[in-house]
Amino acid sequence: MPRNITAYMKRVGDAYVTDAYHSLSIEGYRVSRELIERVRSNIWNPEANEQDGDSGMPWPSRVLAGLSGRSKKHGKVLSGQNPGLVADEDHGTWYREMFGRA
Repeated sequence: MPRNITAYMKRVGDAYVTDAYHSLSIEGYRVSRELIERVRSNIWNPEANEQDGDSGMPWPSRVLAGLSGRSKKHGKVLSGQNPGLVADEDHGTWYREMFGRA
């Protein structure tokens, strides 16, 4: 476990765009760092922005957006809570965010 949770979470946030870019590119999605930042900033809109629609990533974008905020909330695991219980509690929310069933 990291000793300084704040510093650790900052590193996680700093690596977000690069990690998302590599993960989605490997899966075959046409993404750019700018697109990932738009998703992260919650301004991704395939109906209003043709580039967003051309990415071919409707549900991965939801995953990215959800994970961006969700990872910050999971400082509770880093604070010592049981990771299995945390995942069990949040699984339904993750699923709904991923597949757009809010």
